[in-house]
Amino acid sequence: MLTSDAIDQLAPLIVDGLTERMFRQDAVTFADVANYDQLAGASLHLPDARVVHVRQVLNHAEKNGKSLLLLEAILHRVSDCAPELTERLAKLLYGENASTHQAMLARRDNFLESTTLKRYFTEIEDRICCIYGQFPTQEGYKPTVGTGWLVGPDLVLTAMHVMQPVIDAVQTEKVPEYVQVYFDHVDHSRTLAIDALVHGNHLGSISRVLLAQDWMVASSPVMPGDGTHAAPDPTVQAQLATNLDFALIRLAEPAGRMAVDRNGGRRRHWIEFPNQSNPLGVAARIMISQHPNGSPRVYDVGRLASICISNTRFRYDTETAKGTSGAPCFDRNLQPVGLHVAAFQPAYLPLANQAVSIEHILPQIQAYLPGSAQPPEPPVIRWNLAKAQDKYEVVIGRRALLDWAQQAGANPEDAAMRIYIAESQDTGTGKTFSISVIDRIKATDDVLIVFDPKTRPMPDTVESFVAALFDLLFIPVSELAGMPPRPTSDLSGGDLTQGKQTVWASKTMPAWVAEVHGRHRIRKIDGRDTARLARSSLQDLGKEVPPDIQELADKTEAQWQERERWRLVWIAFDDFRQNAMGAELREFIAGSSEGPPNGDLPRELRRFRWLFLGDTPDFLGEENAVTEELHPNSITEAGIKEVVAAAWHARGRDPDEQALGDIAGMAMAYKQDEQNRGSPPAKQIMEVQRHVNIVLRYKLNGGNKP
Repeated sequence: MLTSDAIDQLAPLIVDGLTERMFRQDAVTFADVANYDQLAGASLHLPDARVVHVRQVLNHAEKNGKSLLLLEAILHRVSDCAPELTERLAKLLYGENASTHQAMLARRDNFLESTTLKRYFTEIEDRICCIYGQFPTQEGYKPTVGTGWLVGPDLVLTAMHVMQPVIDAVQTEKVPEYVQVYFDHVDHSRTLAIDALVHGNHLGSISRVLLAQDWMVASSPVMPGDGTHAAPDPTVQAQLATNLDFALIRLAEPAGRMAVDRNGGRRRHWIEFPNQSNPLGVAARIMISQHPNGSPRVYDVGRLASICISNTRFRYDTETAKGTSGAPCFDRNLQPVGLHVAAFQPAYLPLANQAVSIEHILPQIQAYLPGSAQPPEPPVIRWNLAKAQDKYEVVIGRRALLDWAQQAGANPEDAAMRIYIAESQDTGTGKTFSISVIDRIKATDDVLIVFDPKTRPMPDTVESFVAALFDLLFIPVSELAGMPPRPTSDLSGGDLTQGKQTVWASKTMPAWVAEVHGRHRIRKIDGRDTARLARSSLQDLGKEVPPDIQELADKTEAQWQERERWRLVWIAFDDFRQNAMGAELREFIAGSSEGPPNGDLPRELRRFRWLFLGDTPDFLGEENAVTEELHPNSITEAGIKEVVAAAWHARGRDPDEQALGDIAGMAMAYKQDEQNRGSPPAKQIMEVQRHVNIVLRYKLNGGNKP
């Protein structure tokens, strides 16, 4: 309870410690004071009008039961710049009453949702880059390293002090000769920093992008002594507002339009700013992806510690290091809220880390940014299967397979798009190649199982097929003991016995497989174990254990959480010959892929994808399958153009139509030559691929022969 005396004592301290704008923000956000201006009333003419107004707002918050939350928000703002107010608030809020303190902590951001983290790792982090350069000095070349983030197709936001040493050493227009930007520096198996990889010319899967000649788009000066001002006076506050230490730089190529995987797939896109910034809550989560010291990308999650009295900076305990400068700070909703610029170390004692608030940077760069909520461009089709950057294994004439695989993999429990059929009796037409396509484009947590006559022949019974499936999914062999028994022969024989076996193969067994698959696909873990490990690690580092982790670790009962071991199972039958499959196995696969007649397919079986390569199973309905005929004639000039165009699109470029026509026309001429010679289909297809591979190696290396 906030008494009248306490309010009278706090009001003048708040006026001295907070700007009116900061107090208004906290009052509206944490105390639901919607009528902030109306509360001033008749006090506007008084000499101490602000004190009277603050007193009225506090009284209003107390009546609404929101005063304690408002005061803690103020405490987090001023904890390092208004000592008298900080001490008064701490005693008033916490004192000896631990339950009140815990109640305050409970209002903080706590757990992060797993879906939020998944989006963070699969979308946001691809847009973070490492900035590395070397600039000449009298003592030789010195490095500069920082972190940046895409905010437009070819725009990167970073800290000005990352670029300033290069500007000071060379003319501004020469900076692109000394600085480059690197995406996808994530390989922690190679612990080398980016400078070692650059000088060793071992970039691997890292994408290097140069700066444009007109590279500097907008900037704000570096703040002298940034991070050392605990209680800035009005003069320093004004300087903090004008020296925001940011640089908006332009790339020579539109990295935001490029495919994350240069062989095809979704495009990188860029980080967008919300239409309206939301104020940070009490001890809000602050997430930072970064390249400390130029190392492979890492991230950390901490909490808001305080907000500078100038309202241009905020502080947090998220871990950073040299090289993190320029990194984005995200809130729990993945909205960018700050640009990391410094350690907060008044009197050179490191207390926290510090960012410039995005709401102060945004007005100065808004005019250069793309339109709000601009949707990402469609994914680039998978045009290349080779893993090495300088190798090419183009995918020509397989759009049906690519489209099916994309749709089949998009929704794990989709009731459609589960079956693909490639018809071809000829060798070398791409049946086995289809498996390579799936292997490259499936999700990393998917399982691919291949049956082929040479390496893993088709099992001849339902029991042996299920045993092989479980073995390849690492499901314990002991589960086979629970398999529903095969129906015994009925004395009456005939159709009755056959009917029972059909039901067993097409319905009973698939339902049992679904049940076992579900139990093993989903792994249950005790959340206490994860929390205890995190607590131990934090204690070893001498860091405070967050209350949510402490609470979970101390629970006496198991806190079960579910984790997926795999997402989808892709089952391919290479060189499929339906006459080699027994009747019962046909019934089982039909029941597992399409479901029983007039029945629903169990949810877990919807996570199976089936590929029949070579022949169409006569036991499946055509309406439930995507069928493609493999033949050299399926390779067309339009299909070649599409693949070559995708190679350019994956690099964020639009190809020249004349060049597309020339490449496709020449490839088709080679194919016709082989056809005239009477070459087999495999040779015709191989000749087209060979030509396109050679041309792309030349063209995509900037016109230099590989």
